[in-house]
Amino acid sequence: MKNGDYMTINEEKRQFVESILENFEGKADRNAYKEGVLKLLLKATNGGKLYKYRSVTKNAKDNLKNGTLYCAAPSTFNDPFDCKMGIGIWDAYIKWIQDNVNKFGRYLMQFLELSLYQIGHEEYSEDEKIIYRQLSENEEIKNLLYKIQMKNYTDDEVLLIVRDFCKVLISMFGTFMPKEISGVVMQIMQKRVSSIFDFMSIDELNRFESISKISDCAKVFGIAEDGDDTTLLKLIEQKFNPNNVEKIQIVDEEMNRLQKEMQMKVDEWYRVGCLCSNNKNKLMWSHYADGHRGFCIEYDFSSCWEVLKDVDLLPVLYSKERVVVPKEVVLTKVETGQRIKEKYTKALIKSLITKDDIWNYEDEWRIITAARNGDRNVKMPPISCIYIGALCTDENKEQLVEIAEKMKIPVKEMKVDRDHYELHAQW
Repeated sequence: MKNGDYMTINEEKRQFVESILENFEGKADRNAYKEGVLKLLLKATNGGKLYKYRSVTKNAKDNLKNGTLYCAAPSTFNDPFDCKMGIGIWDAYIKWIQDNVNKFGRYLMQFLELSLYQIGHEEYSEDEKIIYRQLSENEEIKNLLYKIQMKNYTDDEVLLIVRDFCKVLISMFGTFMPKEISGVVMQIMQKRVSSIFDFMSIDELNRFESISKISDCAKVFGIAEDGDDTTLLKLIEQKFNPNNVEKIQIVDEEMNRLQKEMQMKVDEWYRVGCLCSNNKNKLMWSHYADGHRGFCIEYDFSSCWEVLKDVDLLPVLYSKERVVVPKEVVLTKVETGQRIKEKYTKALIKSLITKDDIWNYEDEWRIITAARNGDRNVKMPPISCIYIGALCTDENKEQLVEIAEKMKIPVKEMKVDRDHYELHAQW
């Protein structure tokens, strides 16, 4: 497959996943979903074939004999990031700051226009009129207007004056604070914004307005510590608002609790089985087939209707960004349990099929099934071939061949190329 084709397939996978996740639970047309999966499979794989790499263990041999796939609890995967949602307070935090700073800047400039040029109120909403009345009653704002009226400032000069009055605006942030934001987070945000304007110059403010990550914000403040968002946020607060550190710790602990609770719920609700689209992947043989001493099962999904009756098959998406807990969960005390599942299924499922792009060599597909009665084995489509690892012992090889013969499944053995870093499947 050419690189351009690979990129096209990846984009098709992404679009397919997004379309499925829009209505993941209780799909109105299950047949349409299965047709979409099959179409994508046939295009992205070798004739709809998917593979499972295994060590030669009793459980693996039982799965082989029974034509089943073991689906594990998501928390048991070897990658500490796998199937675990991130939780980014900074996303909500910085967005709130930027949105509200911009909002206040917009309202103030409109108010200035209103005051200076006698623009009528008719074009503004009732909420905006309330804001304008609050602004007009503020003594510092009145002084600002007087200064502007006494001199013909340019737009840039007016903007600088507005920046000087940011503290006035901050004192009024409560007017715009969404009611669902907890009191603790509100206090942190208010004081954080206040400290920014206390300690930053105009140039630094301009830099701050353009950043999107707390690590960038930390660099603006001269902090080069390696750490996650909460750690860096604590360091920033220690520098400017030491009294806020304890409050941030409270939020941090709440976020950790929420993250653990959501992970427990994911384990309670779902089981995940992992498959690969390539039977000659040397790293897969090394990592998942006991260092080439195991075997690989080839499943033929070209006729997967029956298999997809009760389970979902989706391609894994590879990304540099983690799937994070929705901001609504971070900023509110959302009900747990079934309510989380109902409201945030899309994010939950996406976390099950999104991995760090460092793993993209696996070209993985995943079966997602409900966790029912402790049964973790899913019935699979027909096995079309068994591949024996290049370093498989004679004893294990004999056992696998015997099982294959009883099941009337062809067997091939992986051979190491004499001249190239390649594997060949031979009879």
